[in-house]
Amino acid sequence: MIKLICLLTIAFIFHSSILSAQLHDQYVKGSIQFTDGKKITVLLLNEETGKLNYSVSFKDSSHKKIRRAYSAKEILAVEFENGKQFRQIRFAPHGSADTITVLGRLIVTGRINLFQVYQKSAEILVAVKDGQVFPMQEDELNSFDIEITKNNYISYLLSALADAPDLLREKAIKTEFDEKKISRLILDYNKLYDSPAQIVKRKAENKRFWIAGASFKKTKECPYGIWGFINYRMYVTDFSRSTSFNIGFHYYNYQFKTPYYTSYSFVTSTRTIASLPVFVQQNLLNKKVRPYLFAGFNISYINSKSDKQGYEDEIGFQRNYGFNLLGGAGIEWNLLPNLMIKADYHYENVLHDFMGGVAVVF
Repeated sequence: MIKLICLLTIAFIFHSSILSAQLHDQYVKGSIQFTDGKKITVLLLNEETGKLNYSVSFKDSSHKKIRRAYSAKEILAVEFENGKQFRQIRFAPHGSADTITVLGRLIVTGRINLFQVYQKSAEILVAVKDGQVFPMQEDELNSFDIEITKNNYISYLLSALADAPDLLREKAIKTEFDEKKISRLILDYNKLYDSPAQIVKRKAENKRFWIAGASFKKTKECPYGIWGFINYRMYVTDFSRSTSFNIGFHYYNYQFKTPYYTSYSFVTSTRTIASLPVFVQQNLLNKKVRPYLFAGFNISYINSKSDKQGYEDEIGFQRNYGFNLLGGAGIEWNLLPNLMIKADYHYENVLHDFMGGVAVVF
């Protein structure tokens, strides 16, 4: 554990120098239209939607390191080359007397424009029709509350569809709070009025790739330890560029020694673990060097052998095979775009202590 803490500390110390470069795919060509009428074409920092709702950062070219930022109050519209569009909207969230100014991500255009906004991690779908604003938010249970807060999104949806046919309004009453379902409902309404209705399309921004590699361990108590793995990793970049969802196959083979209870000798055991893990990894830095935490579960099988009877793992469900939790912390360092060094301290069926190795990304 002390080794892991030291590695995390080193990563944070070098953050201002070695780690200062942004990931290459964070900047996207686009344009900003300001409230004073000025319009510029720049490289926009392509962050999660929740961050873009309140401010936009950009730089003039890929060669410049300094970036500028403007708040939502200063911007009328933002358009990304990948299709994402944001417009300035003002509204008071349900139950609040305060009006907020944000950049809403444009989802549907037409007689009713539909926007997506995040406030304190809560999703709000905002319908704008003839200058009127209808903010829709799912019922929620806030921290320290004992009752669910009713946000009455159906009432706002029906108000926006006040002049819609009865059949469409009946459908609205049964509509769940879901971006795709509400978007389709608004689109159907817009098409009734021959307005230029469409769902704003954008390029898929999910990042998917495979990581395969091996880690090694050698200590006095563990003469050798090998961990081979292959993981399929996915980032839902609109949600987060630092949270990934992973599934894969992990293989461990290692030898360890334990004191023999009748003498000063040791028992030498060899253990093999095959695991199918599903876990979430949270990067603490979104840089070339990334300290991270991860947690999840697995389906696994364990086979062990020992040079003395009675020291093998027990046989049976939830003993040498079954379901188990996993978790830990570590560091990934991209030496090259397709080559990284990994080191972590984690638990997967057993505590694996500190392990380090290399991985290939493809």
